[in-house]
Formats: sequence, structure tokens, C-alpha cells
Amino acid sequence: SRIDAGEIAVLSVALSMPGTTVVLDDRAARMEANRLGIPMTGTLRLLLDAKELGIIPSVEATLDRLRDHGMHLSDAIIREVLRQAGE
Repeated sequence: SRIDAGEIAVLSVALSMPGTTVVLDDRAARMEANRLGIPMTGTLRLLLDAKELGIIPSVEATLDRLRDHGMHLSDAIIREVLRQAGE
């Protein structure tokens, strides 16, 4: 798959700012970040960390909103993230 313009912009900014961690979910973009040595995380890890830090009360509610807005997540991934979140 191809990397879209937004992901290219994220990678470009990260290259110009060493030490920056980027948030990427697209496989091709993550592969490119890895190739370029850019530290990265994903949206689901951010949600788990936010709940652990008390920033959000529920991972499930946020996952529902993300799915409603077009984020493609399998039921298996949702179950695993909710299990990790203790929900």
C-alpha cells in the first residue's frame, strides 16, 4: 500500500526533529518510519497509556468513536485492546 500525504508530512517533520515519536497506524507508513529509524507508536497504545494515566476513563468509548469516524478495527483487535485496558 502507498503512504498518503499526511503520513509523508508526519515522517518529514519527524526527520527534521530528531527524537520525535510519531503516531502511525498505517502499515506502510510504519514500515517506512522503521526504515528511517523514527520512533513510533500507534493510536491504540496511546489509548491504553491515556487510560493508565487517568487521562481518559474508558478505552471502549473512545474506540467506539474512532470506529464511528471510519477507523477500521477488527473485532479481535477491539477485544484484545479492551482486555489490556481491563474493560
